[in-house]
Amino acid sequence: MHRIDWLLITLLTLIALLAGGFHLGIDQDAYYLPAVQQQLNPSLYPNDIYLHALNRYVTFFYFGLALLARPTSIFIAFLIAHLITMFLFITAIFLFSYHLFHRRAPAILTSLFLTLPQPALGGINVGLNHGYIYQSFAAFPLLLLGIYCLIRRRYLIATLLVGLISLIQSLTAIHLLALIALIAGFRWFILGLALLLPVTLRNWQLQVLTPAISFADWLLINKLRSSHHLFPLSWSLTTWLQGLWPIIPIILIKPFRRLLVGSLIIFIPALIFTEIIPSRVIIQLQFFRLSQWFVVLGWLSLSYFLLQLKPLWLKFMLIFVLLVITLKPAHKNPFTTFAISAHDQDWLNA
Repeated sequence: MHRIDWLLITLLTLIALLAGGFHLGIDQDAYYLPAVQQQLNPSLYPNDIYLHALNRYVTFFYFGLALLARPTSIFIAFLIAHLITMFLFITAIFLFSYHLFHRRAPAILTSLFLTLPQPALGGINVGLNHGYIYQSFAAFPLLLLGIYCLIRRRYLIATLLVGLISLIQSLTAIHLLALIALIAGFRWFILGLALLLPVTLRNWQLQVLTPAISFADWLLINKLRSSHHLFPLSWSLTTWLQGLWPIIPIILIKPFRRLLVGSLIIFIPALIFTEIIPSRVIIQLQFFRLSQWFVVLGWLSLSYFLLQLKPLWLKFMLIFVLLVITLKPAHKNPFTTFAISAHDQDWLNA
């Protein structure tokens, strides 16, 4: 990439920040903030059961945020992490665009389409700005870079990224490892597994150390509470269409086809061992979240085809309509504003 590309990526990052804002103290910050505060001051929350369990998981996410917060503040640390994540996200889009189409225009258009989150399967949204930073969002650009390396046949880098991602969120690392197993082959899967195993074993050990309810009760609770994340047969037709429409433009791009087929193959046992023969491990691994990359590369592929359209007026009309649709929040979110702010100050002062 050229110097102007890095300037464009910076500009698009700032546009995304303005479009979605940044708000500390909302949603998952309800437990991220106390976790980071405890990293800064271990004497805090000595009897908090949730934080006690959280600190036994292997992740450097909270440690990294605390490291940034020491010379600055918690607010600045979360904002920096938010900006870095968006910057890496857009960088990955540019890398795909240059490799596949040898131009930057599809990447710019895709970054604008994905400024605000778009729906994927598994009750999640994919976009540059969710209004705050959280674990899976911080790991997602690295997953995209891993997929980019798979397409480029840079299998060693993709495998090393499994280890790096596992230090942020092991779930996303396992998803990349599954793609490596199907695309790169057995030896790279074994190497990735070796990098992932220390984290995975430590986190799964918690299920043994922590008193567990029966599987039947666990299954019932999750169906009542998290069916929109975990159980695909409970999802509406709209959810499926929103999550799978990107397959249409993706399949027209030859380098994506093998990756797409691999992901769809993973969905088959995921469906069987989630809905028909429920397995606790498979349910927890949430393989349908792989549809996140469908959204990004689907919009990239669509952007490429839109830019090939003629006449010129049709091209600009369709792009304008899609920008109007995508830049409108999918739901009424009081935190999606042109602002950088901290909400629920009690969390900051707790």
